[in-house]
Amino acid sequence: MPGDGRFEWEGILPITKLPSVFNPPSGYFATANENNVPTGYLHRQAVGWNWADRFRVERVNDVLSSRPQHTLEDMMALQTDYHSLPAQILASMLSDVSSSDPLAEAFRQRLTSWNFKIDKASVEATVYVAWERKMASKLRQLLVPKEGQLYIRALSLRNVILWLKPTSRVFKTPAERAKFLTSCLEESVADLTTAFGSDTTSWQYGQPKNHHVLIKHPLSAAVSEDLR
Repeated sequence: MPGDGRFEWEGILPITKLPSVFNPPSGYFATANENNVPTGYLHRQAVGWNWADRFRVERVNDVLSSRPQHTLEDMMALQTDYHSLPAQILASMLSDVSSSDPLAEAFRQRLTSWNFKIDKASVEATVYVAWERKMASKLRQLLVPKEGQLYIRALSLRNVILWLKPTSRVFKTPAERAKFLTSCLEESVADLTTAFGSDTTSWQYGQPKNHHVLIKHPLSAAVSEDLR
């Protein structure tokens, strides 16, 4: 907002006026940074406008609604749940296409029968994430005008999925859509081969050269490697 005085605070909204639920019929409520502001909410200007996609809260709701009661162990497992709803949706799109590249075709088949868990030991997770990012990058180049790409650095994954559905108008023909899906997979597999070598068993998602994070204590440099 411009700082010219037109958008100054008008007061403090009581916390009881914020969006809330009380004793919901489901017996639980969940939120994961998604847009949870009710339609028609009277104080819409008092809450934010930037939200995450709903995939995380949808997964939480799926788990919580799967049984009437949950144990402490169930809730601990939910905190480290790696099941990816976007992966489940996108990988299913590979069921009715095929690739002429033998390695890409092998992974196409593996992704369609995968458990959709972004697990640190999973090779399929590595291929899926590379493929998802490749498609998002190409869709950004295809759909976002060049003058807007400086400001729109990433696309909503929900929009990516919508644009890749057979009913989307992004692609003129089913063959064009199929080519996009498979060519992105072929390029991703080629990139991974360059990065990690031809032995695909070493393409684990959580390996040090891939999606791996080492978090160091601020004082770790003050002690020797042996002591660490």
